[in-house]
Amino acid sequence: MHFFPLTVLTTLVVVAAAAGPVDVEKRQLSACVLQCMDDIGIYDGHAISQCRRTCGERP
Repeated sequence: MHFFPLTVLTTLVVVAAAAGPVDVEKRQLSACVLQCMDDIGIYDGHAISQCRRTCGERP
């Protein structure tokens, strides 16, 4: 059965595509983090991390 590995691989690709990146607007962010991101004008993952540290939500 050479089709079984192909089927598993195809299924994994479909699942990974369905679970793609989440937009910033859909993430659970506190008001402090959102305000911090608005203040600096950057909305990527690095800004989220920095603002969480600034707001005391991360060490």
